[in-house]
Amino acid sequence: MTSLNEPDNYLMLEANDKGTKALKTSCSVKLVPNAKCNADNQLSLKKKKKSGNNCILSELESLSLLQSEQISKDENFKLRQLSIEECKFSIEECKFQAESEWKECKLGMLEQELN
Repeated sequence: MTSLNEPDNYLMLEANDKGTKALKTSCSVKLVPNAKCNADNQLSLKKKKKSGNNCILSELESLSLLQSEQISKDENFKLRQLSIEECKFSIEECKFQAESEWKECKLGMLEQELN
């Protein structure tokens, strides 16, 4: 841990730049709003570990979760769509049955008039 007598709050991070990574001692510095000071009122700089692989794994887990949620929503949508289609088919069956009964009734009335 390195101490500085700087009035601003800083946090030292590993550099992301390829050129500075080769130097192994290069670090980037960022402002931290509420950094703590030691007993001598000096700010401390800490080197933060990169989370490259962890970040990728976290992204992958997040995407997998989103994918499973999307699949679930798609399945739910398809089930609802199927239910709607079944209702439409049932309505068409009822219409056909009602028309058939109406035609039979009408035919029966015509036969009675002829007799």
